[in-house]
Amino acid sequence: MINMKKSSVILIVVFLLTIDLFAKNYYVAVTGSDTNAGTSVSLPYASVTKAVSVMIAGDTIFLRGGTYTLNSRINISKSGTSTSKFYMFAYTGDSRPILDFSGMAIGSSNQGVLLSSASYWYIKGIKIKGAGDNGMQINGGGNNIIEFCDFFDNRDAGLQLKNGTVNNRIINCDAYYNADYVSGSTTYTGGNADGFAPKLDIGSGNYFYGCRSWLNSDDGWDGLLYSDCNISTTLVNCWTWKNGYLKDGTTTTSDMNGNGFKMGGGWITDANSVKHYTFRHNMTLNNCLAFENKGKGFDQNHNYGSMVIYNGTAYNNGNYNFYLGDTVAASCSVTLKNNLYYAGSKSYSVSTKNTIVSTTNCWNIRSATAADFVSVDTTGISGPRQDDGSLPVVTFMHLKPTDSFIDAGTNVGLSFNGTAPDLGCFETSPVSAVSNAVENTINIYPNPVNDEFRITNITGLSKMSIFDLNGQILLSQMVYNKEAVSISSFSKGLYIVRIVSDNHLFQTKIVKN
Repeated sequence: MINMKKSSVILIVVFLLTIDLFAKNYYVAVTGSDTNAGTSVSLPYASVTKAVSVMIAGDTIFLRGGTYTLNSRINISKSGTSTSKFYMFAYTGDSRPILDFSGMAIGSSNQGVLLSSASYWYIKGIKIKGAGDNGMQINGGGNNIIEFCDFFDNRDAGLQLKNGTVNNRIINCDAYYNADYVSGSTTYTGGNADGFAPKLDIGSGNYFYGCRSWLNSDDGWDGLLYSDCNISTTLVNCWTWKNGYLKDGTTTTSDMNGNGFKMGGGWITDANSVKHYTFRHNMTLNNCLAFENKGKGFDQNHNYGSMVIYNGTAYNNGNYNFYLGDTVAASCSVTLKNNLYYAGSKSYSVSTKNTIVSTTNCWNIRSATAADFVSVDTTGISGPRQDDGSLPVVTFMHLKPTDSFIDAGTNVGLSFNGTAPDLGCFETSPVSAVSNAVENTINIYPNPVNDEFRITNITGLSKMSIFDLNGQILLSQMVYNKEAVSISSFSKGLYIVRIVSDNHLFQTKIVKN
């Protein structure tokens, strides 16, 4: 006798395992038409909106290079799953596409791209400019990946996360020249347009890696809350500078706070109109850099939550380089290790009222001078990223090879070279060679590959790059253990996969069927 219940379960499992076999690629181009089929390079759609309307989970939009002139918001409300995402990528080989909303009116509903309760989207390689509000807003939902995207000249924050959105990963993105106006005029107020805004009523688990934020009219990052969410946000390898200024380098109002990393804040006003700072945004910042901001480099901003800053570097910020001078909740603490600052009108402020751990920072050891650094010249800091989307290579704020701040830190669990971590955000030595132990454990399967593969036994968020046999980089992204990597657009042949994981370099070959 056939067990119908068991058979139904098997059929469902088989369906879930094979659903991505039917995934489609859609193409969008400036010269396209929404009456085209959209499923080939030669017959592309004209709009992202059209492509989104026909997608199902597992499908991919490839956006051809060029400038798309848009006057209305792109709404995205569909959700995928952890094993079947929605994808929107810049088309490999073209210049990066620009979604230009400069003709859009200023208004709180005029975001460029709105992910409304949308989850499991992976968007990469796109530039968004000129929106009447945020360049992109992730409103609710979560588990999205936004990689190698630019947000600039928007009339509010470049990228804002709000309404309980959780577990988004923002990787190797840039936000710059965002500035807000008085509605219906050309007068700047400047007090709202941050580069990145994980704030207000945000959810927990959001993560920024390798991002830059500069010349935004308010802050580089703003973590201000409107309620006591008691949530956590993490920033790793992020740079921010010259915030509180307009694109031309001027500043016009006191509302332009100009902090680099504003880690939280928020208040409840009592019956006597007294503000009580009670909101908790638990912030972790690792290997981050803040310099020449109008206000503070690293700013507590009355945040009542826990804050951890490891290996931060601050240089010549207009107010404090590091300011953590306010009280936190009894259940919370402040931890500062391996941090470094130089120059600026004020150095640092750390409250004696909190549960504070402050060790092996430069203020615990000695004052830094210009002689500690290879260079304090910021040239190249806003220059092009590397081919894989990672931050440009600069000498700014790198310690000289013989400096006494090298190996002077405390092991906090981050990768380092030598006998101990250096102070500041830059380590002095390159990634070590791959060990036999690592080489024998990292695995790519299946290999040969049809449309996608997975990588096992990598630690945390790791950098993966794929090259052809001529050394041309074809794909670069950050990956987690067992996360699917799509190469459906690749031609058949042999490719090289390179992975940087847990301070080791691993390289192998794959075959695309």
